[in-house]
Amino acid sequence: MEWVKSTDQSITIKDSSRTCHFFRFPRNKSLDLIFCQSIYHSNHIVNNDFKYYAIYDNRTCELHDIKYNLAHCLGIKNNKNYSENCKEGYGKDYVEKVQEKLNILINNDINNTLVKSDEEIRNKNWNMREIEYIREHRADNDVRQYFLAGNVPSDIVFNACYTISEWTYDLFIEYLMDEEASVNKGVENMLEKKADDIYKQFVENAIIREDLAKLIAEADEGNELYIARNIINAIKPLDIKTVKVTINMNDKELTFKTDANQYTYYSGNKYWGYNVASADRVAYAKMFGNINNDYLPSNIVRITHGKKVLYENVKLAN
Repeated sequence: MEWVKSTDQSITIKDSSRTCHFFRFPRNKSLDLIFCQSIYHSNHIVNNDFKYYAIYDNRTCELHDIKYNLAHCLGIKNNKNYSENCKEGYGKDYVEKVQEKLNILINNDINNTLVKSDEEIRNKNWNMREIEYIREHRADNDVRQYFLAGNVPSDIVFNACYTISEWTYDLFIEYLMDEEASVNKGVENMLEKKADDIYKQFVENAIIREDLAKLIAEADEGNELYIARNIINAIKPLDIKTVKVTINMNDKELTFKTDANQYTYYSGNKYWGYNVASADRVAYAKMFGNINNDYLPSNIVRITHGKKVLYENVKLAN
């Protein structure tokens, strides 16, 4: 580590198989780029390409985006693990900071001056068509998933969705040079280029909150979503692969072994009869007419694992 802290422009390090020549080149007044050229002893082959190995920050005496060979050869230990220290790790950190600042600035307020007004959006027909599409199609699925997760309307708040098309080394260098300025630039870019998306999220959230409130008010123990949520809560926390399920369809009852994972979520459709274990498929097809005759959450009498009852529909069980 002493070399990177020094003013020396290069260092040569030998091991049993090769000689490594490390060089540093200034990227700007604060950052140096470190490259390496290797000579392998067995055949004296020189790798003429200078391979990039790290960025050194002269202000903090820290190495960023360290490649394994440099760390190994120089005996460098870094406080961050590789996934955090690499270029991509900093890119993830940058995106999270931009999103966090956007959330603070917008403050879940549709009347915030940073959010485009309703009139501005309505002047763009394609935006209104997309809002109608949200209302007719996407909201149903989102409402269902929020309900199954146990969310209430007040949980549905603005959450910035910031992405970058490419995390280039120029952006990476900007972030290392001045984190705050780089994040502010990302925020300004989002507010300028994604203002319509910000407004539409508010519209979508309002639709979801309204529909979720209605669903919660209407839900009872006989509602398929209500039953599915109870099943999810019973199975999802467990690390199990298979369960035994007893179902009742058309006053016919059958117990069979099946995959447990299908009960950790619910898409609003039926559970597949095809997931029944092969040993029980003949009995299933014989009783219910076909292996593809699927069943609803309300058809499930109980779910067990070993001798333990994980879920039971009291009305069907009695």
